[in-house]
Amino acid sequence: MARTSVARLLVSSGIVLVLAGCVGVRHPAPIDKSIPSAEPARFRAKMVHDGAPPELADWETWITFYYADPQPGRTVAAMRFLSERGDLGKNPAPIAVFFGRLFAQNPKSVAQWVEDLRSTSEDAHFVTALAIWFSRLDDRDALLQRLGEGGSPRMARYVALARSDVAPDLTTIEVQQPVELDMLWASFFATGDTRFVERVVRVLSPWMQPGSGASLPVAARWSLMANATAHSRVLEFCRQQASQEPEREATLNDIVAQAEAERRKPEESSKTDRRS
Repeated sequence: MARTSVARLLVSSGIVLVLAGCVGVRHPAPIDKSIPSAEPARFRAKMVHDGAPPELADWETWITFYYADPQPGRTVAAMRFLSERGDLGKNPAPIAVFFGRLFAQNPKSVAQWVEDLRSTSEDAHFVTALAIWFSRLDDRDALLQRLGEGGSPRMARYVALARSDVAPDLTTIEVQQPVELDMLWASFFATGDTRFVERVVRVLSPWMQPGSGASLPVAARWSLMANATAHSRVLEFCRQQASQEPEREATLNDIVAQAEAERRKPEESSKTDRRS
């Protein structure tokens, strides 16, 4: 029911949902919660090197490594930036999940954030409402009601729909759509909680072969490799899971090997530059 509700909320808002192209639960050994301080800087530098404007690189780094250096005071500014760029209508569900996690982590701040966001564009109102829904806060209904006050009839219908159902628990979701992978990664970026990464690992097909044509497992594999390259915490989690998941061991070991090779490239490039 929860999965259907997400789709209904997105359709009701009029937002176009762009899908990213891209069993029992085992409890792994504790993951080191610290991260190398160079990781966010390396991520930002690569974005700028690849042509991203510095301001965009700053915000993307803030989102991607939020769990490493939480700065909730930038929440409203981040939503305004994404709205001005037109990003909120392109892939709203993962963005709403990310902000929903921030709302859940900062319940005493959400009422003021809602007041501040009432002056933003309507697409920001819809994504904020979806974020409130995903937050699962106790005062969810009152926050949604306040956000929708004085809004359009479509916004009023959306608020009513959001208040009529409960958001899914993404730590237990069985992924069936590519966008749900993005929602899990958004949750990880906000929290650093590897339970969300575990749900991505579960998507990998047992005994998955290189070049497999199954689109969802391939998307999961690509996302794990990309994020293991950027985040040492994801890399270590994949390494641990490989030792505990015989049916996925070869795939996870390959993900780890590729990610480690990618992580070495900036170091090798730096050494080459110093020698030249």
